[in-house]
Amino acid sequence: MKIYYYLLFRIYMFYAIREKHNNILSTSFLSTLLISLNLIAVFLTLNYLGLVQIVNPIIIASSMVILWVLNYYLIIQKKAFLNQDFKEDKNGGILVCCYILFSFLLVFIVAKLNRERIFNV
Repeated sequence: MKIYYYLLFRIYMFYAIREKHNNILSTSFLSTLLISLNLIAVFLTLNYLGLVQIVNPIIIASSMVILWVLNYYLIIQKKAFLNQDFKEDKNGGILVCCYILFSFLLVFIVAKLNRERIFNV
């Protein structure tokens, strides 16, 4: 949980510098997007391996909304990640940027593999 709190802290500080308000809301949207991307990557990997079938996009979108509500009200709104004595350092920023990039790339790579498998069958 401490790693997730650090990610939230870095996202929050990024928005605190660039925006004067709605930092918590922006943090919740971006962190939920990252969690959703990771879950989609896991789902696509399981689909590629033939363990699950493709789900209706409406179910995926509604799951993302439910995930945002849970993330916002149970974790982010309490602002516990701001009370963790985290410091902004260069290495932490690089790690967070790499994590975000890796999350997006993983979804695209697995989706590409799934697409090739579907069209080659």
